[in-house]
Amino acid sequence: AVWFVSDVRKVNGANNEMLELGKIDPKKEVVVDEASISEPGGKIKESYSVDSTATIKLTKYGLNSLVYSSNSKTEMPAVFSEIYYPAGWNCYIDNKLVANFRANFALRGTIVPAGKHKIEWKFEPTTFYTASKLAMFGSWLLLLGGLFILVSFIVFGGIALLAGSVSNFIKENKKAGVFLKWLQIVVFVAIA
Repeated sequence: AVWFVSDVRKVNGANNEMLELGKIDPKKEVVVDEASISEPGGKIKESYSVDSTATIKLTKYGLNSLVYSSNSKTEMPAVFSEIYYPAGWNCYIDNKLVANFRANFALRGTIVPAGKHKIEWKFEPTTFYTASKLAMFGSWLLLLGGLFILVSFIVFGGIALLAGSVSNFIKENKKAGVFLKWLQIVVFVAIA
């Protein structure tokens, strides 16, 4: 569920927020801990004009995204019956990041401007994305390391096989020995 309210009671601290909850009509008012207001532009007035024709509804539900549509003649706070989780959920109005706040101790809220709008809550935890990038980097290092070992084995294993064959040829053919011995030395110097 989601609804618009007209009045905001600002408090300091979760204890005061809990105490104020028993004193409000949650259909018309919301309690906000000022410390929970996110940037950018996290300013909230205490009173808003009421638009009795205002509508807001959920239009798309996903695991990492919730999309709402709203229409109002005035700017109004909206309360979303979703658990407030500041370490991941961001609010966008018409694809622009906007401030959000903890509403009534456990729910999410934001200020919705007048007019028709698309409001989208996206789950974008920075820790998940950072860990994903580090895992990808580690995977690339592992892949490149394995590739290096494979190429080294093929190249140096082939040279060692060639050197072993030359060495056996020298042992079996005494006449070609001096020439091939110098060739063997050149090959070993080249790889070193």
